[in-house]
Amino acid sequence: MTFASPDWLWALALVPAFWWGASRHIRREQREAGGGDRARWLWVDGSRVRPAADRAGRRRYGAWASVGLALGIVALAQPQWG
Repeated sequence: MTFASPDWLWALALVPAFWWGASRHIRREQREAGGGDRARWLWVDGSRVRPAADRAGRRRYGAWASVGLALGIVALAQPQWG
């Protein structure tokens, strides 16, 4: 596999920094909310909007956002078969 713009792959080094920043933000927000009673994050389920109080759900969100960022960076590098 070759890449049309392999310089974009250097941006993958920023994904752990993004993950660290997201997890730090979640911890700070949890601490400010006083244990999650007044969570500022909202989840949308179809037509319902509800507060997201569970910490594991927020971590999953951060993990999936990191995966999406990494895949987006690889897509910008334009992988080519052959």
